[in-house]
Amino acid sequence: MASPSNLMGLRLRVMTDPLRSEIETWFVKRGVPHFIEGYRATTNVWTRCVPALVGLWALGFIIEVGLAENVRLLAVFGAIAAVFACWIIPNRVRKRRSFARPDSIGTIEILFFVLSPAIVSVVIDRDLQRSLLSAVAGAVLLSGVYVSTSYGLVAITRYVLQRLSAQAKLLGKLSSRAIPLLLLITVTIFLTSETWQMSSRLVGASQVATFGLFVLAGGLFLLTRVPGEVAAVESFDLWSEVADHVAGTPADVVHLPEAGNPPEPDMHRGQRLNLVVMALTTQAVQITLVALAVYAFFVLLGLVAIPPATATAFIGSPPHVLASLRWGASTFAVTTELLRVSGFLAAFSGMAFTVYLVTDSTYRAEFASDVSSELRQVLAVRIAYLRHLETVTVANDAQPVNLHKA
Repeated sequence: MASPSNLMGLRLRVMTDPLRSEIETWFVKRGVPHFIEGYRATTNVWTRCVPALVGLWALGFIIEVGLAENVRLLAVFGAIAAVFACWIIPNRVRKRRSFARPDSIGTIEILFFVLSPAIVSVVIDRDLQRSLLSAVAGAVLLSGVYVSTSYGLVAITRYVLQRLSAQAKLLGKLSSRAIPLLLLITVTIFLTSETWQMSSRLVGASQVATFGLFVLAGGLFLLTRVPGEVAAVESFDLWSEVADHVAGTPADVVHLPEAGNPPEPDMHRGQRLNLVVMALTTQAVQITLVALAVYAFFVLLGLVAIPPATATAFIGSPPHVLASLRWGASTFAVTTELLRVSGFLAAFSGMAFTVYLVTDSTYRAEFASDVSSELRQVLAVRIAYLRHLETVTVANDAQPVNLHKA
């Protein structure tokens, strides 16, 4: 573990190196924060999670304590006030802004987040089983927040959605061949009474479990290919390739050699996993767009082709009509059952589309080319970033270190 003096030196170097800071910010926005040298959970991940953790903690605490009695309401406000006091007082002692994020979050703070609502529940309700469930739920939420923050899931999704026009062009090219085959299968399924009867009974946990099973199966299919994709694009033969890929990024100004070969990537497990998560999330967003297109198609098809009388014959009882329009002798209705059937077939189509992408080499080559280009750019920026750190280290007469090693 680094000593306080080493950590202070690292912070000072980052503060006096605006190019490093700019490149590291780019890594965070692109969803690969693990490419930052010295990236740690206590100082880089949990500190970015503080607003979400506080919000989730307050919500969980209120749910556990309840607002049935005035004394419980006072306990809730007292607990929230205590959290803010624990946040503000240390900042003021250190002469920092009152609501500045803490420099680090360790085991004590994490245990406080997980266990405090459960402990209060034991004190108030004497319900040990409920308290254990609360602690488990807190741990699950904490894990979700950590994974989404540490591996940049939100940043990756935001970046992909910002490029919707390019995604739509790519998906339009692929969908012109893949979606007709999907619709040929799913339209037949859509027009059967068994599908409507089954989907109309998918409520609550059963609906979530069914959709989750499709998502899990599709994710496993993708996961079998993504590590191979990462391995196929992680090496560069020439420095000119690196320069081409860093163009338009903050690393564009880093001086790169013209001769010789770029270093071989030597990523540790967290960095490699971050790349896999980036590829998975990017492709998952694209596949979700296909599923949403299928969902919209079936809602429209059901709206014009499945009137309430036909839906009644399918499910054996009148459907729950959410909105309807009568035009002459025809009735167009949006029903709960129609939305459930469309959602079921959209989830199935998303999984089927994933299978096509994984098993069909033509689809795979076209669909993965965009993802591969993104991965190559990230890896090229990392090489330039490490090159810059080596240059700064030598310029500062510091002890040379091999920054290619994790």
